[in-house]
Amino acid sequence: YDANICRFINSDIPEIAQRSEYDIEALNLYLYCSNNSINKKDTAGYWGSDVHFGFNKDAKNRFYKTYSISTGSFYYGTFYWANQKVGFSYYFAYNIAYWCNDVDKTYSPAKLKNNDWHFNSNWGKKGQMDSRVKHKNEMLNKAKKYLEQANKKKNKKIYYNDDLRLALKYIGYALHPIQDRYSHIYIKGNKYSSYSIGFGKYSHVGVAFVDNAKIRAVDVFDAGTETIKILKSLYNSYAILRIKNLYVSL
Repeated sequence: YDANICRFINSDIPEIAQRSEYDIEALNLYLYCSNNSINKKDTAGYWGSDVHFGFNKDAKNRFYKTYSISTGSFYYGTFYWANQKVGFSYYFAYNIAYWCNDVDKTYSPAKLKNNDWHFNSNWGKKGQMDSRVKHKNEMLNKAKKYLEQANKKKNKKIYYNDDLRLALKYIGYALHPIQDRYSHIYIKGNKYSSYSIGFGKYSHVGVAFVDNAKIRAVDVFDAGTETIKILKSLYNSYAILRIKNLYVSL
């Protein structure tokens, strides 16, 4: 990087141009953080908030869009999946998406104790559940507990917003580790594979484009499919989640 001209003077790995020939951004080998280094940074290679949050304040419809040869153009991100693909109200979808993205802060992978939220700490251990699935199940159980409490209070005409708010929070928390399963893989020989740093901990720092939703559009599509499946199950099971005009604070 040359501070005098405010430009990167060495390009990224040329393979990016081969990964997404229809993505204009991908063909610019000097891009960093989607050409927005003022507002974004990539210190540890996380999937961006475009996937986990998905609320695009710069777009008229508030959605992000990408492209792959196999799927064509498509919108993506937790907010879009919850609101448009499942049917959650704007407020409910926003809350779920906000808390999904919050996991990277509250359970930051920069702290080793949180590593198993983002990487499977049980890779290679026979008969062991993926640690991210374990976190998903724990968070969904919490969400269901609060949904049931909110429903009981609603039926008794007692204030239930706080219970509903916590339910939406834990739904968001449940989605994040599942989405990371499609980004943080561990397959020897795969160019996007994470690597062991010992003691059941993993990292992908230094792995090119591992969390780039533009380059790994197919993986984003698959993460969306799994996200929608989880959300649809909850949406269809709890009528309280189908309320349309209720504002719930974060």
